[in-house]
Amino acid sequence: MKRLFLILILFSVATSGQAQNYNDSLVTIKGQVLDTNYSVGFYNLVVLNKTVGKGIFGEYTGRFSITLKKSDTIGISVRGYQTIYVSYRDSSYKKVYNDKFYIQPLEYTAEEVIVRPLKTLEELKDADSAFFTGTAAEVVGLQSLDEYEFPMEWNQSLGFQLMKLYKEEVLGLRHKKILVTR
Repeated sequence: MKRLFLILILFSVATSGQAQNYNDSLVTIKGQVLDTNYSVGFYNLVVLNKTVGKGIFGEYTGRFSITLKKSDTIGISVRGYQTIYVSYRDSSYKKVYNDKFYIQPLEYTAEEVIVRPLKTLEELKDADSAFFTGTAAEVVGLQSLDEYEFPMEWNQSLGFQLMKLYKEEVLGLRHKKILVTR
């Protein structure tokens, strides 16, 4: 009898410190992302496991399914909407979670902006050289404007130097100096 009592005490002591920790267990999250205002699908839905840096694209209906550790955090993102972050770390353990996620459109409020040229077309024709910038074009030198040809060769201009520096920066070819002060 003493032996049985001793075995029960040892067994209870051994198992009492081993509460089940499900945070490292794999779970599947099946969800649907919905707009808070409209019933629309999301063709550009991304669900990212922030803990490991990997993600999936959702279906155009807003539905998705992702398997991850219960302790991981996911980010749910759709262009034009606020990103939400979700973790099931403190939830009771289930092998599969079925949830709906409501996201809100981003709203921007800005003051009116009036765009005016710094120089008129006539003033620009007095320049030695000129260039055009744009998202796709980056920096492009102009040889002429209307019938006016710029007198300086493009490869001798400050605009050309700016273009070279910009390309080097974009391509990661520039050597950067780091200033450390104490």
